[in-house]
Amino acid sequence: MRLGMTGTPVDKNPEALWPEFYLIDRGETLGKTMGLFRAAFFIEKKSYWGGGNTYKFRLAKSKQLNKLIQNKSIVYKDTECSDLPAKVYNTITVRQISDSKEYYEKAVNDIKQSKQTEKYEDVDFAYTKMRQLSSGFLYYQEKDENGKSIGDRFELVFPENPKLEALESLMEQIPDHVKVLIFHEFTMSKMMIRDLLKRMKIKHLVLLGKNKIENIKIFKKDPSMRVLLGHPKQMGTGPNLQVATCTIFFESPDSYILRS
Repeated sequence: MRLGMTGTPVDKNPEALWPEFYLIDRGETLGKTMGLFRAAFFIEKKSYWGGGNTYKFRLAKSKQLNKLIQNKSIVYKDTECSDLPAKVYNTITVRQISDSKEYYEKAVNDIKQSKQTEKYEDVDFAYTKMRQLSSGFLYYQEKDENGKSIGDRFELVFPENPKLEALESLMEQIPDHVKVLIFHEFTMSKMMIRDLLKRMKIKHLVLLGKNKIENIKIFKKDPSMRVLLGHPKQMGTGPNLQVATCTIFFESPDSYILRS
């Protein structure tokens, strides 16, 4: 007998059910391949932005899918797990430094101007710059009169970083025996956090590439390994990291799915 425990589908996307059932019954319930499952229950939508096509669930197939899995799965609500400790949320607000205000105001003006020119891609670009500024740096590149990027991109790192200082203060308050997950969105943020942890002499690992599984094992088993650092897309789904009881979002993900 095989039993599987999972938190999927996190985003209520039935596509995530196939690998779980395949692991249990090798395709008896939802087919031998993901392609077969998609062909039966999804509509393929061509992607014009790269990254592969997407698949939208056919709502008319809901009853059929429920019939297939109804006697092979069970769902527990959080109210039924009364012995689980409650989540405690702590939002820390930091001040904006004067050095970044000029760049921040320019990003705001770019958003306002994009409404007039209808260049809505500039909104995303300006929003990303605002997020970077809140973390103490900016990826910057000059533009010509037509708005096209020219020259090399460079990194502007501000000498004062209230968010990084808040993280340092928070890590000092967390007991040494508590394991911590730290999520970041940008590569520069990862580098700054790593430098901080090294300076504080806190043992840590980065969830990255081919060493991902090995680093998770070390993080779980080594009592002295206090921090696991990674991107939400790498750590948000898949890894079982219940050994950590504290989670810090240095930058909060845009997606509520990744945040949950």
